[in-house]
Amino acid sequence: FPPKKIIGNMTPELIDLRHQSLQSWFREVLRHPEIGHSALIQWFVSDQKYQINEEEILEAIDGGIYLKQDLGKMGYLHILRKGRFRKKWCVLRNNILYKYKSHTEKHPTGQFVFITCDVTEVAFQEPGDIDLFCFMVMTEKDKLIFGTETEEDTEEWVDCLAAATYPLESPDSDSEKPVNV
Repeated sequence: FPPKKIIGNMTPELIDLRHQSLQSWFREVLRHPEIGHSALIQWFVSDQKYQINEEEILEAIDGGIYLKQDLGKMGYLHILRKGRFRKKWCVLRNNILYKYKSHTEKHPTGQFVFITCDVTEVAFQEPGDIDLFCFMVMTEKDKLIFGTETEEDTEEWVDCLAAATYPLESPDSDSEKPVNV
């Protein structure tokens, strides 16, 4: 087999090669007269264990298929970096916010891992033509500003991020008031 995850070898080509090698190996295991016909292997390859309520399955715009419980939120976010907002397709899964160049990309260009943070709506005026509804994610080390094009989207992102993370331990925090940045 190609090597497992080692720093720097997670290229899509290597992942595909490992996947193909694992499939070939599994096919060989299934051909073995005793192992391939065992009850445990038959159960493993059967469709019975994968019975999922169809209402729990969500097909994402990016073509991926997710269980609703795995997917917090997805959509375009404007991310403030170096004094400018950049529009990125973002997918929140558990406490990780993956960012993509667009909704058609298959591989993320980066990610934010939020374990403990505070998420609040903020008033932020972007010089330019775009009026954004913004929110801030404050971690122990960083303050990140995100913007959406509707107030409803901002509220949904704030709720989803707050539900996916633990709040920062701060005796003075007042997360109910909007913050001016």
